[in-house]
Amino acid sequence: MVHTFFERSCTIDRLRRGPLAGHIDLFAARLATDGYSRVHSRIQLRLVGHFNRWLDQNSLTAEQLDEDAIERYRRYLKRRKRVRSEDVCTLFRLLDLLREQGVTPRRTIEAVPTAREILLEKYRHYLSEERGLSEASLRNMLLFKISLRNLPRLLISRMPVDHTKTVFT
Repeated sequence: MVHTFFERSCTIDRLRRGPLAGHIDLFAARLATDGYSRVHSRIQLRLVGHFNRWLDQNSLTAEQLDEDAIERYRRYLKRRKRVRSEDVCTLFRLLDLLREQGVTPRRTIEAVPTAREILLEKYRHYLSEERGLSEASLRNMLLFKISLRNLPRLLISRMPVDHTKTVFT
């Protein structure tokens, strides 16, 4: 598919080398189906080609590509030339494509519990351990929307002041 955007065989060969070699044609096909013009597709493919060479120089494989690698490449580019926001978007489009194909794993983000969730968990622990409620009773109690103002004052008094401020404001 790259041959629809480039005519010179040396350019095509250079694009098809490196860690992303097997995925360049797929990315070019995606650009075509997404409706990018020939000019913009060529710009994006050149950028991906440069990124491909950078991956190779840094001994990274396509399977190791993630947001952190893109950020390191962006900083590398920033030291050498002006980075356009479109450049980063292009690389994230490539990353999305590789994830769709199962080449790179999806990023797992662990949710950080909110102050409310922490209080509810402490309240569940309080009901279970200190009040001795059974699991069935706990489920029934926690099914209702618990207003933080109704939590036992003892529990709230044990929390650092800055946490209660963020919860109640």
